[in-house]
Amino acid sequence: MIDNPEKDINSLNNFEFKPAWENTRITNKQEQNKKKTKKTGKRATKLPHKQRVDEYKINPYVNQDIINAIKSKLKKDGITRSINSISKEIEDKNLYEVTIESLDKKKKFFRLKDGGGYSLDENQIVKKLLFNNNLLNFDVVEKVKVNKGLKSVLLCNKTNAVFPPTSHNLFHNAIDHHLIKNKIDENREKYINSLIKSKESEHIDKLSSDGINVCVFYLPNSKKFSSISAITKEIKENQNQQFYKESETVKIGVKEIFTNPVFKHIQPQIKSNAKKIRKSIELDILRILRKSKYHIISVNSQNFVCAYHPSGNSTKELNSQAKKIIDIIDAHKTNSIQSIMNDSEKLSISKLNLMKEIKWLIHIGIVRLYESGKIELINYDKN
Repeated sequence: MIDNPEKDINSLNNFEFKPAWENTRITNKQEQNKKKTKKTGKRATKLPHKQRVDEYKINPYVNQDIINAIKSKLKKDGITRSINSISKEIEDKNLYEVTIESLDKKKKFFRLKDGGGYSLDENQIVKKLLFNNNLLNFDVVEKVKVNKGLKSVLLCNKTNAVFPPTSHNLFHNAIDHHLIKNKIDENREKYINSLIKSKESEHIDKLSSDGINVCVFYLPNSKKFSSISAITKEIKENQNQQFYKESETVKIGVKEIFTNPVFKHIQPQIKSNAKKIRKSIELDILRILRKSKYHIISVNSQNFVCAYHPSGNSTKELNSQAKKIIDIIDAHKTNSIQSIMNDSEKLSISKLNLMKEIKWLIHIGIVRLYESGKIELINYDKN
């Protein structure tokens, strides 16, 4: 659920949205053993509470894929659900997204232009461009012969490449060419320090026979460079964001925040603001569903939503099975779906047909079924 046009929404497969009466709940009461303590008459000294200072402004929201899943489910089963339970499931399963804004204007988010994850480390983005994204091209403009009188050379134990001593004027160009060509993205200085000094004649002879390739590097803007440091400087200038995107805010799915190490330091802030986030998600869903003309009702100061509005239809045109169901609901004001299902034999209606009739009565706005299993009649005309 992340700012990606080819976003995978398979996470919605876990969006069960199951009514409470379909779940079997087993509640175990835990026994609490209270230890008697001697009264000393002294109050424990309270330690000063260290307040967390948030580094980011985080605004949660529900994306359109999740909203469509909610609407589809509400229409499919007709169950009246509390907005709170919907938002709780979204929050618990991290199915929402957030807009993150750094309160420190110097901190920015970086992202490659062709997509991929965000990063707070500009050097990491530059490294990806240099070694993984084929941004750079190079040409060998000259091959320089090396004097056979060299007393030693430097050897790479990973690639067996041979380099001239660090004092040689072409040493750095040779290193940069080798790193770019072989996509070796480790720290340049560490790589140089890892080279082994060799006085073996076979290594000296190899460099003498192969020579040193003098290279020129090219960026897509047609500028030419002779070193990685010069290329890095050009990329970081990033004029008109030609190489990568940078911004003070990002929109990102919470699942990525909890799986991408880049956002590890943001995770505690999201966890500590869980109640505020859930309330914000709840208000967001309420606003969207109300705007979409879904039926919103308030019961005991709690908002519920249903896809179908009360119709006030007459029961005169209903079949005998539907009328039996209405009569039994009307007779017992505290009916539940379980009690009606248990009366299927008494009503001479199969459980399958019973559910079909109840669903139809929900769709035409005569019956309301809550996620708890409670079922009730809405205003209707018996005549």
